Amino acid sequence: MRNDHQNLGKVSREYMVWLCNLEELRLVYGPELQQQALEVAVERLQRQGLSARLAEPKGCSLLASESLCPTEGAETEDQAQDRLERICSAIGREPVTLGAKKAYLQVEAQALGGISLRSMSELHGRSRSIACRRQQPAARNLRPRWRQDYQQDMYLACRLLDDLRLGILAVAFQPVAALNSAGPGPSMYYECLLRRNISAESDGYGVPDAIQALERLGLVERLDRSVLWTALDALAANQEVSLGCNVSARSFASAAWWTEVLVYLEEHPGVAQRLVVEITETSSFPDEKSAQALIRHLQILGVRVALDDIGTQCGSLDILDKVRANIIKLDKSVLEKAAGGQPTMKMLQSVVGVCTDRGVSVIVEGIDSAAALDTALGAGASGAQGYFIAHPSLHLHGLFDQILHVPDVLLQMDAVAYDWAHMLNWSRPDSSTMPGQRMA
Repeated sequence: MRNDHQNLGKVSREYMVWLCNLEELRLVYGPELQQQALEVAVERLQRQGLSARLAEPKGCSLLASESLCPTEGAETEDQAQDRLERICSAIGREPVTLGAKKAYLQVEAQALGGISLRSMSELHGRSRSIACRRQQPAARNLRPRWRQDYQQDMYLACRLLDDLRLGILAVAFQPVAALNSAGPGPSMYYECLLRRNISAESDGYGVPDAIQALERLGLVERLDRSVLWTALDALAANQEVSLGCNVSARSFASAAWWTEVLVYLEEHPGVAQRLVVEITETSSFPDEKSAQALIRHLQILGVRVALDDIGTQCGSLDILDKVRANIIKLDKSVLEKAAGGQPTMKMLQSVVGVCTDRGVSVIVEGIDSAAALDTALGAGASGAQGYFIAHPSLHLHGLFDQILHVPDVLLQMDAVAYDWAHMLNWSRPDSSTMPGQRMA
């Protein structure tokens, strides 16, 4: 009777939670890690005051529910998005481990509302993460290599995300110099490059390789979000600098955290006008229309958008028809080819001309020698970046004298000044119920 009395007036809200890479984890690491991941996910949801069970037998999604006290007024969209983010953060912010095996979960959540369980498979097919699936090859002889590649990517991803959680990652600054007839001029902006701020280099790994691994695994959004907010804070702290920040194409999708960024930029136009968002070309947009709308919104607010790592291969400039960027950054390979012969130099000049006609500035990367700089100048490029201009540095003297560390945005979100569970008046599930029993 006491429990019934406590539950009087309670309302229930349900969510579908997808563990988007669970099938890949089973194929690569075995069913034991898959089961461990499911149990850990349920346990982490319980700590947030939700109960959870498998939505379907042998599936990769959980049906989570919470009991809430009715509140005055309907829940706002921001509150609903914040709740979904916290659900995903609770499950995905730390890795799942089983012995020597270790992996981060890729998580998405959706409030069910009036959606029936029968519609879940169709809804999952429209999720942002479906494009990131690493399909096992049909040919049996190719599967061992596929599993090996996946394990290597997950190893690098774990190293990088662990360093992010531990506060080991920092920003190094490399200037992008404007070019004129006399050579390099003042800096157009400084690109923020991710580095490990740690002296034990023997225990190191390649940060660029790890970032690409995160992209291939569909786990890069957390890193992009953390680095972008670090850049925004730095711009707010110093009004004399412009900064460029890399964001993977995979992160350009409709999400609550982008709404927060856009609101901040609208309220701080001086920051927006000094920000360059560099979109890496190493992966595709989850949804082109959504990405185009987001890019256009950034530009309306005054943000300059750059397309990074563009090559001269056939079709590489087709993206200009889809994304009306302010800046094109040509990959180092373009410069190397142009230096090798006159026909390729003419091609480079043609690329610069096409971009200039569209009002797009062209920056050539990989300027590591005087000869490379002469090639960029001869092609008519607007800017140059490379070791010959300046090496990346953790200290930007006169602007940022202290090392700029990158805090993990998910850990920051958990450290907010209010108790989310208390605010929602949640009724916590019975702690005596084991995760495996809830999924039965």
